[in-house]
Amino acid sequence: MIAYTRRMERAITQPGPRVRVGLSGAGTPEPGVLGRHVLADFWGCELPGSEQAWRSLVERAVDAVRATLLDLSIHTFDTGGVTVLAMLSESHLSAHTWPEHGYVAIDVFTCGKTTMPEVGIDVLRAALRPARETVKLVHRGDGVGGCER
Repeated sequence: MIAYTRRMERAITQPGPRVRVGLSGAGTPEPGVLGRHVLADFWGCELPGSEQAWRSLVERAVDAVRATLLDLSIHTFDTGGVTVLAMLSESHLSAHTWPEHGYVAIDVFTCGKTTMPEVGIDVLRAALRPARETVKLVHRGDGVGGCER
């Protein structure tokens, strides 16, 4: 697991496994920010083979984020693609797969002073083992005021 600080790293789209650039605001939310939304694109993944495997993986990621799981929904399409939606007290985690491309689109959005969406991405990265990735952090509600959850 990567130890995150206020100056975390963010991968940007580049050939090869990962290229990282500075990212501010990881860990504790910046003052005036309602939440942090981490968006990840993973290519060349090892996808879980069952809904139960997805459920276990997402539950581990939610625990790592320090979030409260309210509901977890998993839908498998005829094509083999999967959509996973974890409703959290602090917002959500979702994953959408395109197995024919070995691709997963993930987002983890949380508010609160104790949640760590970046660490949820670490859990998913370790399990899915992407060959290439892009990870972005977006501050949500910047200037509105901090979330007290």
